[in-house]
Amino acid sequence: KITTEHIARYINIEQMPEHRIKLWRRHLKLVRNYRERPYTARLDVFSSYGQPAFSTVGHDLGWGKLASKVNVHVTKCPHHAIVKEPYIKDLASALRQAMLDFFHDETRGYDGI
Repeated sequence: KITTEHIARYINIEQMPEHRIKLWRRHLKLVRNYRERPYTARLDVFSSYGQPAFSTVGHDLGWGKLASKVNVHVTKCPHHAIVKEPYIKDLASALRQAMLDFFHDETRGYDGI
């Protein structure tokens, strides 16, 4: 069972409403019960340019251990603002290009959106 003491190890819960504590309890339970499984489909990972150059997880941010094909898209966005203006436009452009690449991938036998 995930107790309030478990949650307090990760975040300050002193002034947190009970509904937020319940949400954290569910998140920690999911993390505890998660089991990695291989992913055989293509995986597109979007990274900010702030990803450390000497990261120990590698260019694919560690996803290569699970996915058979990982495409990494490095955006011009700082990590903390990747979904905020004006950077969201760069992320949207990268997402659009990844979807176009996916639908035009000749190995999939489908050409069109």
